Amino acid sequence: MQAIGLGLLTVPRLVWSLVGGAIFLSAAVAGRDHLATVMENFLNCIAYWLTPFLAIMFLEHIIWRRGYAYDISAWDNPSKLPYGFAALFAFCVGTVLAILCMSQTWWVGPIALKVGNPPYGTDISWELALRATVLLYI
Repeated sequence: MQAIGLGLLTVPRLVWSLVGGAIFLSAAVAGRDHLATVMENFLNCIAYWLTPFLAIMFLEHIIWRRGYAYDISAWDNPSKLPYGFAALFAFCVGTVLAILCMSQTWWVGPIALKVGNPPYGTDISWELALRATVLLYI
């Protein structure tokens, strides 16, 4: 929470930890009979952003930041940081493509349905999202 914005740094970490703990405790008590299944399906669905994100991080490190050319002192100064329009665009396109190609319990994308047999389709999201993100970001 504190990494989202400078205004959230005024709230102590202890408060954020207690609020998060209370939220997770109430979710665990409310869903104690089927929480594991729900959380497994939910986490499987939200993991699809990882491929585009990690592809961008890897490309940034290997291609544009050779020799560890990072300005470590600029992490909290937006005027010294790059805008990241290319990374944002590649990430959004890669994530949307991953969602359209995913085949999970809660969602089967239209592209996944066309590739595989209905009603489950074939999950080709990781491969297509990786290729699209790499091509767009470079």
